[in-house]
Amino acid sequence: MRASTIRIGLVLCLLAAALNFSIVLGQSASFQVNVDHVSYNRFPLLETHISVLDIQGFPIQGLTENDFHITEDGLPVADFSVQPIQSSEETLAIVLAIDTSGSMKSTAKPSPMDNAKAAAKAFIAQLSTQDLVGVITFADGVEVITPLTANKSGLYAVLDGLEARGATAMNDAIVEAVNMLQNQSERRVIILLTDGKPEGKQTFTYDQALAHASNRAIPIYPIGFGSVDQTQLKRLADLTGGAEQIRPDSETLDSAFSTILSIFREKYLIEVTSGITPDNQEHDLDIEVTFQGALKKGQGKFIARQPV
Repeated sequence: MRASTIRIGLVLCLLAAALNFSIVLGQSASFQVNVDHVSYNRFPLLETHISVLDIQGFPIQGLTENDFHITEDGLPVADFSVQPIQSSEETLAIVLAIDTSGSMKSTAKPSPMDNAKAAAKAFIAQLSTQDLVGVITFADGVEVITPLTANKSGLYAVLDGLEARGATAMNDAIVEAVNMLQNQSERRVIILLTDGKPEGKQTFTYDQALAHASNRAIPIYPIGFGSVDQTQLKRLADLTGGAEQIRPDSETLDSAFSTILSIFREKYLIEVTSGITPDNQEHDLDIEVTFQGALKKGQGKFIARQPV
């Protein structure tokens, strides 16, 4: 009886270990493939920029041709090359949503507000000349400090003028940021910087703001520190296609912004020689990536036409 009980316990332990291993393996293999752009100006050469991001939304490096399988309209393509690139050609449309609630103020110097301003200015300085940036703040309410602009020289003075006071109208800020970006054709991004949870009188609930962003496929990259709700920020990132970063304090905000910029810039350039006869019709380009035993697919489209 005793030996039988021990054997049953051992079997259950092994099963639990196997189940736990499979869960961990499945989590490590989770990733996403985004086809950011397909250029067919030099058809039959197709130049495709793709992002391959891990479960946290960070770039996956070190992939080679062996990790890719490409098809045109469902037919395999053998003639293609893959190389990692740092792309600054893709124009970004970014809204910085900055928490200016009272908790961002401190008698210690530099204060969280000071660190947020410095990190935002350093981030803007690294953007390309064609990138668009808008700034909104949220405290008791939401204020559009500056609409989307490619003229970034005036943004530094705008950021210097921010002051911390009031509550945390984060839900309304998300909706306002989405509204600023929803008609833009560039790659749209919201960076949400906060040290707290949604508080105060607001027009929208958290779930309404989240649905508003996810329905319009606008990714949110939350940067949180202090008394944030980590689960809330993670859900905000997961359901919109962004990546959250929870920092120990405001002194590490520079590296948080740099991480986001690396996500935007680190891509793979895939050059495909198309086998389709020019017909001036639209065709599908499917790119499958294998990583840690998992398979994910991204899709782009191109027109098979002779270059002008």
